[in-house]
Amino acid sequence: MTQARTRRSNAPQTEIDGSSGPGSRRRSVERRAGGLPVVLALALAAGLLMIVTEFLLVFSVTVGMTSCEATASPDVADFCATTGGERHSYALILLGLFTGFMAWGAAIGRSRPAGAALIVVGAVVVAIALLGDLPDAYSEGIIGPRYDDAQSSPALGLWLELAGGALAVVAGVLRLRRPS
Repeated sequence: MTQARTRRSNAPQTEIDGSSGPGSRRRSVERRAGGLPVVLALALAAGLLMIVTEFLLVFSVTVGMTSCEATASPDVADFCATTGGERHSYALILLGLFTGFMAWGAAIGRSRPAGAALIVVGAVVVAIALLGDLPDAYSEGIIGPRYDDAQSSPALGLWLELAGGALAVVAGVLRLRRPS
């Protein structure tokens, strides 16, 4: 009788979720994971967007109906288009890699501090985009005084930078809302 009790007590405990059948165990595992695969996917996408931003144009200037590079004099032609790398000295690559590591920690390691770090990194990237890049995306800089019809506009890199920061914040918030 005592052997039977110890055998039963050593048996692996399963979570009862009110259902039975082959899919019941899978549902209980998904419930315990608490959407952490979503956190991983969002945070990895955020890190990738941050990295890609550094190689894309953040903003560019056009002069009339032609490109600035074709119209502007050689001494200002370098200011016609600005990539993320030129703008941020490739710092978003480091932030993107850090976001990837925090994604792993928040989702796979179930680390709440990693979730908080995702929020901080995302907020920093959004601040860089909104406070640093966006105002300059609508400023012609040194080209404006030389050419009356110069117009600056944001490019794809700026929007991807904002999306990457926002995704990191969302991933961090989702992680912090899940139980440990």
